[in-house]
Amino acid sequence: MDGVGTKLMLALETGILDTIGIDLVAMSVNDVVTSGTKPLGFLDYNSIGHLDVDVAEKVIKGIVDGCKQSDCALLGGEREGDFDLCGCAVGIAKKDSIIDGKNIIAGDILIGLPSSGVHSNDFSLVRRLVLVLTMSNQIYQFC
Repeated sequence: MDGVGTKLMLALETGILDTIGIDLVAMSVNDVVTSGTKPLGFLDYNSIGHLDVDVAEKVIKGIVDGCKQSDCALLGGEREGDFDLCGCAVGIAKKDSIIDGKNIIAGDILIGLPSSGVHSNDFSLVRRLVLVLTMSNQIYQFC
């Protein structure tokens, strides 16, 4: 179970809301996949202070897109302005195929995979950089 963290605040500040649903799914599904399991389903929780249909539509579309990309079913989900997002993914694997790190030994090869971009765990730093650069009138150099 995970949320999108600081990226939600950045999405609200910029109005770019159509990708946080994908990230919400990815945060949970990535945790499932790292243990060697196949994602089966995803359940979202959307806490809204005031329902803005346009915002909700963008967010839910992103969640649906994230589930499609992860090949898992959207099991359900969905309070009234600001909102919070949280989600939970479940998966399945044979017991002897679960990756738990117990077989790691000295000399094993570690493989690093490139990121497709900045993701939810990176946005605290991104927000700080934008704030610092904006306050110093250098945002144009950052972009």
